Amino acid sequence: MDHGPLVREVPVTDPRCDAILKRFTEMDECPEDWPADWKQVGSPLVRRESTIHRLNSPSCRRSICVKVVNGEAQDAASLYQALSHYHARSDLGNGYTVPEPFGWVPEHGAVIMEWVEGQTLCAILKRKMFFTKRRHENIRKAAGWLRWFHSQSELEPGNFGKGKQLKSVIKVFEEARDLEKAATVHDPALEGYLELALKSKGVLRGVEMDRAILHRDFKPTNLLITSSGVVVGIDFLGRKKGPVTYDICRLLSELDFYQALRGRSLALSFGSKSNDFEVFLSAYGGRAGGIARPVFVYLYFLTIVSILAHQRRRFKSGAGNRIRLAFIRRFARQLSHEVSKWAGNPPPTE
Repeated sequence: MDHGPLVREVPVTDPRCDAILKRFTEMDECPEDWPADWKQVGSPLVRRESTIHRLNSPSCRRSICVKVVNGEAQDAASLYQALSHYHARSDLGNGYTVPEPFGWVPEHGAVIMEWVEGQTLCAILKRKMFFTKRRHENIRKAAGWLRWFHSQSELEPGNFGKGKQLKSVIKVFEEARDLEKAATVHDPALEGYLELALKSKGVLRGVEMDRAILHRDFKPTNLLITSSGVVVGIDFLGRKKGPVTYDICRLLSELDFYQALRGRSLALSFGSKSNDFEVFLSAYGGRAGGIARPVFVYLYFLTIVSILAHQRRRFKSGAGNRIRLAFIRRFARQLSHEVSKWAGNPPPTE
Protein backbone atom coordinates (compact mmCIF):
# COMPACT_ATOMS: atom_id res chain seq x y z
CA MET A 1 0.00 0.00 0.00
CA ASP A 2 1.34 3.42 -0.91
CA HIS A 3 0.78 6.13 1.67
CA GLY A 4 -0.27 8.92 -0.71
CA PRO A 5 -1.50 12.49 -0.14
CA LEU A 6 -4.41 13.03 2.21
CA VAL A 7 -6.03 15.99 0.49
CA ARG A 8 -7.84 14.04 -2.20
CA GLU A 9 -9.49 11.60 0.18
CA VAL A 10 -13.12 11.86 1.27
CA PRO A 11 -13.66 12.04 5.08
CA VAL A 12 -15.52 9.10 6.60
CA THR A 13 -16.74 8.26 10.08
CA ASP A 14 -16.11 5.05 11.99
CA PRO A 15 -17.69 4.94 15.49
CA ARG A 16 -15.03 2.57 16.84
CA CYS A 17 -12.21 4.82 15.72
CA ASP A 18 -13.95 7.83 17.27
CA ALA A 19 -14.32 5.91 20.55
CA ILE A 20 -10.61 5.05 20.52
CA LEU A 21 -9.60 8.67 20.07
CA LYS A 22 -12.03 9.84 22.75
CA ARG A 23 -10.65 7.29 25.23
CA PHE A 24 -7.07 8.27 24.40
CA THR A 25 -7.72 11.93 25.19
CA GLU A 26 -8.84 10.83 28.67
CA MET A 27 -5.60 8.96 29.34
CA ASP A 28 -2.54 10.39 31.09
CA GLU A 29 -0.39 9.36 28.13
CA CYS A 30 -2.19 11.75 25.79
CA PRO A 31 0.11 14.70 24.86
CA GLU A 32 -0.97 18.12 26.09
CA ASP A 33 -0.96 19.57 22.57
CA TRP A 34 -3.09 16.72 21.16
CA PRO A 35 -5.48 18.17 18.50
CA ALA A 36 -9.25 17.85 18.95
CA ASP A 37 -10.14 18.03 15.25
CA TRP A 38 -9.00 14.66 13.92
CA LYS A 39 -10.88 13.65 10.77
CA GLN A 40 -10.92 10.14 9.40
CA VAL A 41 -9.65 10.07 5.84
CA GLY A 42 -10.75 7.43 3.38
CA SER A 43 -12.07 3.99 4.22
CA PRO A 44 -10.16 1.89 6.77
CA LEU A 45 -7.80 -0.76 5.46
CA VAL A 46 -9.10 -4.10 6.76
CA ARG A 47 -6.57 -6.90 6.99
CA ARG A 48 -6.66 -10.34 8.54
CA GLU A 49 -4.47 -9.24 11.46
CA SER A 50 -5.61 -5.63 11.88
CA THR A 51 -7.70 -2.67 10.75
CA ILE A 52 -5.89 0.55 9.92
CA HIS A 53 -7.46 4.02 10.05
CA ARG A 54 -5.84 7.16 8.66
CA LEU A 55 -6.68 10.52 10.24
CA ASN A 56 -5.73 14.13 9.57
CA SER A 57 -5.85 17.25 11.77
CA PRO A 58 -6.53 20.42 9.73
CA SER A 59 -5.45 22.67 12.60
CA CYS A 60 -1.91 21.33 12.94
CA ARG A 61 -1.56 19.53 9.60
CA ARG A 62 -0.53 16.31 11.28
CA SER A 63 -1.45 12.80 10.24
CA ILE A 64 -1.82 9.74 12.44
CA CYS A 65 -2.60 6.07 12.09
CA VAL A 66 -4.95 4.20 14.41
CA LYS A 67 -4.19 0.50 14.17
CA VAL A 68 -6.69 -1.89 15.75
CA VAL A 69 -5.04 -5.28 16.28
CA ASN A 70 -7.34 -8.26 15.73
CA GLY A 71 -6.06 -10.42 18.51
CA GLU A 72 -5.34 -10.35 22.21
CA ALA A 73 -4.85 -7.03 23.98
CA GLN A 74 -1.25 -8.12 24.59
CA ASP A 75 -0.61 -7.96 20.85
CA ALA A 76 -1.40 -4.25 20.81
CA ALA A 77 0.74 -3.75 23.89
CA SER A 78 3.64 -5.59 22.24
CA LEU A 79 3.31 -3.47 19.11
CA TYR A 80 3.35 -0.24 21.13
CA GLN A 81 6.34 -1.38 23.17
CA ALA A 82 8.23 -2.45 20.05
CA LEU A 83 7.53 0.84 18.27
CA SER A 84 8.67 2.77 21.34
CA HIS A 85 11.85 0.69 21.60
CA TYR A 86 12.93 1.03 17.98
CA HIS A 87 11.79 4.61 17.40
CA ALA A 88 13.80 5.80 20.39
CA ARG A 89 16.87 4.18 18.79
CA SER A 90 16.34 5.55 15.27
CA ASP A 91 19.49 5.89 13.18
CA LEU A 92 18.67 9.29 11.70
CA GLY A 93 22.14 9.61 10.22
CA ASN A 94 21.46 6.70 7.86
CA GLY A 95 17.71 7.28 7.73
CA TYR A 96 16.45 4.14 9.51
CA THR A 97 13.43 4.32 11.79
CA VAL A 98 9.89 3.08 12.55
CA PRO A 99 6.66 5.09 12.97
CA GLU A 100 6.56 7.24 16.10
CA PRO A 101 4.06 5.82 18.62
CA PHE A 102 1.83 8.16 20.61
CA GLY A 103 0.02 5.66 22.81
CA TRP A 104 -2.20 2.61 22.96
CA VAL A 105 -5.74 2.00 24.22
CA PRO A 106 -5.87 -1.43 25.93
CA GLU A 107 -9.65 -1.92 25.95
CA HIS A 108 -9.80 -1.45 22.18
CA GLY A 109 -6.54 -3.24 21.35
CA ALA A 110 -5.52 -0.12 19.41
CA VAL A 111 -2.20 1.63 18.86
CA ILE A 112 -2.00 5.29 17.83
CA MET A 113 1.09 6.17 15.82
CA GLU A 114 2.55 8.45 13.21
CA TRP A 115 1.20 8.12 9.66
CA VAL A 116 4.20 7.87 7.34
CA GLU A 117 3.99 9.49 3.92
CA GLY A 118 5.99 7.42 1.50
CA GLN A 119 6.01 4.61 -1.01
CA THR A 120 6.38 0.94 -0.29
CA LEU A 121 9.49 -0.82 -1.51
CA CYS A 122 7.04 -3.04 -3.40
CA ALA A 123 5.74 -0.13 -5.48
CA ILE A 124 9.25 1.19 -6.08
CA LEU A 125 10.57 -2.18 -7.23
CA LYS A 126 7.69 -2.67 -9.63
CA ARG A 127 8.59 0.59 -11.37
CA LYS A 128 12.37 0.20 -11.23
CA MET A 129 12.77 -3.55 -11.64
CA PHE A 130 14.33 -3.16 -15.09
CA PHE A 131 16.92 -0.61 -13.90
CA THR A 132 19.60 -2.59 -12.08
CA LYS A 133 21.40 0.40 -10.52
CA ARG A 134 18.20 1.96 -9.13
CA ARG A 135 16.85 -1.38 -7.94
CA HIS A 136 20.07 -2.16 -6.10
CA GLU A 137 20.10 1.23 -4.42
CA ASN A 138 16.75 0.44 -2.83
CA ILE A 139 17.73 -3.15 -2.00
CA ARG A 140 20.76 -1.81 -0.13
CA LYS A 141 18.46 0.52 1.79
CA ALA A 142 16.29 -2.47 2.76
CA ALA A 143 19.35 -4.43 3.88
CA GLY A 144 20.63 -1.48 5.89
CA TRP A 145 17.30 -1.03 7.63
CA LEU A 146 17.11 -4.73 8.54
CA ARG A 147 20.68 -4.71 9.86
CA TRP A 148 19.80 -1.67 12.02
CA PHE A 149 16.56 -3.33 13.21
CA HIS A 150 18.32 -6.54 14.22
CA SER A 151 21.13 -4.65 15.95
CA GLN A 152 18.65 -2.99 18.35
CA SER A 153 18.27 -6.27 20.23
CA GLU A 154 21.12 -8.19 21.82
CA LEU A 155 22.77 -10.08 18.99
CA GLU A 156 24.01 -13.49 20.00
CA PRO A 157 25.46 -16.38 18.01
CA GLY A 158 23.18 -19.34 17.58
CA ASN A 159 23.66 -22.81 16.16
CA PHE A 160 21.42 -24.16 13.41
CA GLY A 161 21.96 -27.70 14.67
CA LYS A 162 18.66 -27.83 16.52
CA GLY A 163 16.83 -27.43 13.21
CA LYS A 164 14.06 -25.18 14.51
CA GLN A 165 13.42 -23.69 11.08
CA LEU A 166 12.95 -27.13 9.57
CA LYS A 167 10.73 -28.20 12.48
CA SER A 168 8.49 -25.17 11.89
CA VAL A 169 7.99 -26.26 8.28
CA ILE A 170 7.20 -29.82 9.33
CA LYS A 171 4.70 -28.54 11.90
CA VAL A 172 2.80 -26.59 9.26
CA PHE A 173 2.86 -29.60 6.95
CA GLU A 174 1.63 -32.04 9.62
CA GLU A 175 -1.18 -29.73 10.71
CA ALA A 176 -2.46 -29.49 7.15
CA ARG A 177 -3.51 -33.05 6.39
CA ASP A 178 -7.08 -31.96 5.64
CA LEU A 179 -5.95 -29.78 2.74
CA GLU A 180 -8.19 -28.45 0.01
CA LYS A 181 -8.04 -30.76 -3.00
CA ALA A 182 -7.25 -27.85 -5.32
CA ALA A 183 -4.22 -26.94 -3.24
CA THR A 184 -3.02 -30.55 -3.19
CA VAL A 185 -3.24 -30.69 -6.95
CA HIS A 186 -1.19 -27.51 -7.20
CA ASP A 187 1.64 -28.79 -4.99
CA PRO A 188 2.06 -32.52 -5.63
CA ALA A 189 5.82 -32.31 -5.03
CA LEU A 190 5.65 -30.65 -1.61
CA GLU A 191 6.04 -33.89 0.33
CA GLY A 192 9.08 -34.74 -1.75
CA TYR A 193 10.61 -31.36 -1.01
CA LEU A 194 10.08 -31.90 2.70
CA GLU A 195 11.78 -35.30 2.48
CA LEU A 196 14.70 -33.69 0.67
CA ALA A 197 14.95 -31.03 3.38
CA LEU A 198 15.14 -33.74 6.05
CA LYS A 199 17.88 -35.60 4.19
CA SER A 200 19.94 -32.45 3.67
CA LYS A 201 19.74 -30.80 7.10
CA GLY A 202 23.33 -31.82 7.88
CA VAL A 203 24.56 -28.85 5.85
CA LEU A 204 23.70 -26.67 8.86
CA ARG A 205 25.74 -28.75 11.30
CA GLY A 206 28.17 -26.54 13.20
CA VAL A 207 27.10 -23.36 11.40
CA GLU A 208 26.51 -20.31 13.59
CA MET A 209 24.34 -17.35 12.71
CA ASP A 210 23.48 -14.16 14.58
CA ARG A 211 20.22 -14.37 16.48
CA ALA A 212 18.10 -11.27 17.10
CA ILE A 213 14.52 -10.13 17.64
CA LEU A 214 12.92 -10.78 14.25
CA HIS A 215 10.56 -8.72 12.14
CA ARG A 216 8.93 -12.02 10.99
CA ASP A 217 7.06 -10.48 8.05
CA PHE A 218 9.87 -8.62 6.32
CA LYS A 219 8.66 -8.03 2.77
CA PRO A 220 8.57 -5.09 0.32
CA THR A 221 5.05 -4.04 1.34
CA ASN A 222 6.22 -3.55 4.94
CA LEU A 223 9.02 -1.14 4.14
CA LEU A 224 8.28 2.50 3.31
CA ILE A 225 10.69 4.97 1.75
CA THR A 226 9.85 8.65 2.17
CA SER A 227 10.55 11.43 -0.33
CA SER A 228 13.61 12.41 1.71
CA GLY A 229 14.99 8.86 1.55
CA VAL A 230 14.17 7.78 5.11
CA VAL A 231 13.45 4.05 5.38
CA VAL A 232 10.56 3.17 7.71
CA GLY A 233 9.68 -0.39 8.69
CA ILE A 234 6.14 -1.36 9.68
CA ASP A 235 4.04 -4.39 10.73
CA PHE A 236 6.20 -6.12 13.34
CA LEU A 237 5.69 -7.05 16.98
CA GLY A 238 9.29 -7.46 18.09
CA ARG A 239 8.79 -10.42 20.39
CA LYS A 240 10.44 -13.56 19.03
CA LYS A 241 14.14 -14.19 18.63
CA GLY A 242 15.67 -16.30 15.90
CA PRO A 243 18.41 -16.48 13.25
CA VAL A 244 18.53 -13.27 11.20
CA THR A 245 18.43 -15.35 8.02
CA TYR A 246 14.73 -15.91 8.70
CA ASP A 247 13.97 -12.28 7.85
CA ILE A 248 16.57 -12.16 5.07
CA CYS A 249 15.23 -15.17 3.19
CA ARG A 250 11.67 -13.90 3.61
CA LEU A 251 12.51 -10.73 1.71
CA LEU A 252 14.69 -12.49 -0.87
CA SER A 253 11.79 -14.79 -1.77
CA GLU A 254 9.79 -11.68 -2.65
CA LEU A 255 12.67 -10.25 -4.69
CA ASP A 256 12.90 -13.53 -6.59
CA PHE A 257 9.16 -13.34 -7.22
CA TYR A 258 9.56 -9.93 -8.86
CA GLN A 259 12.42 -11.26 -10.95
CA ALA A 260 10.23 -14.18 -12.00
CA LEU A 261 7.78 -11.69 -13.46
CA ARG A 262 10.55 -10.94 -15.94
CA GLY A 263 10.82 -14.61 -16.79
CA ARG A 264 13.88 -15.35 -14.69
CA SER A 265 14.81 -16.35 -11.18
CA LEU A 266 18.08 -15.33 -9.54
CA ALA A 267 18.03 -17.70 -6.57
CA LEU A 268 21.06 -19.61 -7.84
CA SER A 269 22.66 -17.25 -10.35
CA PHE A 270 25.44 -16.01 -8.06
CA GLY A 271 28.10 -13.85 -9.66
CA SER A 272 25.79 -11.92 -11.97
CA LYS A 273 26.14 -8.13 -11.92
CA SER A 274 22.37 -7.85 -11.55
CA ASN A 275 22.08 -10.38 -8.73
CA ASP A 276 19.79 -8.98 -6.03
CA PHE A 277 20.71 -11.67 -3.51
CA GLU A 278 24.42 -10.88 -3.41
CA VAL A 279 23.67 -7.16 -3.24
CA PHE A 280 21.39 -7.63 -0.23
CA LEU A 281 23.69 -10.03 1.65
CA SER A 282 26.74 -7.84 1.03
CA ALA A 283 24.91 -4.70 2.23
CA TYR A 284 23.62 -6.54 5.32
CA GLY A 285 27.08 -7.81 6.29
CA GLY A 286 27.88 -9.67 9.50
CA ARG A 287 27.77 -13.44 9.67
CA ALA A 288 24.84 -13.45 7.24
CA GLY A 289 26.80 -11.41 4.69
CA GLY A 290 29.50 -14.09 4.58
CA ILE A 291 27.19 -17.10 4.62
CA ALA A 292 28.49 -20.07 2.59
CA ARG A 293 26.56 -20.85 -0.58
CA PRO A 294 25.36 -24.35 0.46
CA VAL A 295 24.03 -22.97 3.76
CA PHE A 296 22.29 -20.08 2.05
CA VAL A 297 20.76 -22.33 -0.63
CA TYR A 298 19.45 -24.73 2.00
CA LEU A 299 17.98 -21.99 4.21
CA TYR A 300 16.38 -20.38 1.18
CA PHE A 301 15.01 -23.79 0.15
CA LEU A 302 13.43 -24.14 3.61
CA THR A 303 11.85 -20.70 3.22
CA ILE A 304 10.34 -21.62 -0.15
CA VAL A 305 9.05 -24.96 1.17
CA SER A 306 7.55 -23.13 4.17
CA ILE A 307 5.77 -20.68 1.85
CA LEU A 308 4.43 -23.59 -0.19
CA ALA A 309 3.18 -25.33 2.97
CA HIS A 310 1.40 -22.18 4.17
CA GLN A 311 -0.03 -21.45 0.72
CA ARG A 312 -1.24 -25.00 0.52
CA ARG A 313 -2.91 -24.82 3.92
CA ARG A 314 -4.60 -21.50 3.17
CA PHE A 315 -5.15 -22.01 -0.53
CA LYS A 316 -7.75 -19.77 -2.12
CA SER A 317 -8.90 -20.06 -5.70
CA GLY A 318 -8.16 -17.26 -8.12
CA ALA A 319 -5.78 -16.44 -10.94
CA GLY A 320 -3.47 -14.37 -8.74
CA ASN A 321 -2.95 -17.19 -6.25
CA ARG A 322 -2.40 -19.73 -9.02
CA ILE A 323 0.25 -17.56 -10.65
CA ARG A 324 2.04 -17.00 -7.36
CA LEU A 325 1.99 -20.71 -6.56
CA ALA A 326 3.39 -21.46 -10.02
CA PHE A 327 6.36 -19.16 -9.39
CA ILE A 328 7.00 -20.49 -5.88
CA ARG A 329 6.94 -24.06 -7.23
CA ARG A 330 9.46 -23.02 -9.85
CA PHE A 331 11.79 -21.70 -7.16
CA ALA A 332 11.39 -24.89 -5.12
CA ARG A 333 12.17 -27.05 -8.15
CA GLN A 334 15.18 -24.94 -9.08
CA LEU A 335 16.58 -25.03 -5.55
CA SER A 336 15.86 -28.74 -5.12
CA HIS A 337 18.15 -29.57 -8.06
CA GLU A 338 21.14 -28.14 -6.21
CA VAL A 339 20.11 -29.39 -2.77
CA SER A 340 19.62 -32.93 -4.10
CA LYS A 341 23.25 -33.02 -5.29
CA TRP A 342 24.42 -33.27 -1.69
CA ALA A 343 21.35 -34.77 0.03
CA GLY A 344 22.58 -37.03 2.81
CA ASN A 345 26.17 -36.00 2.09
CA PRO A 346 26.40 -32.23 2.73
CA PRO A 347 29.25 -30.30 1.08
CA PRO A 348 31.78 -28.40 3.16
CA THR A 349 30.47 -25.05 4.34
CA GLU A 350 33.78 -23.18 4.26
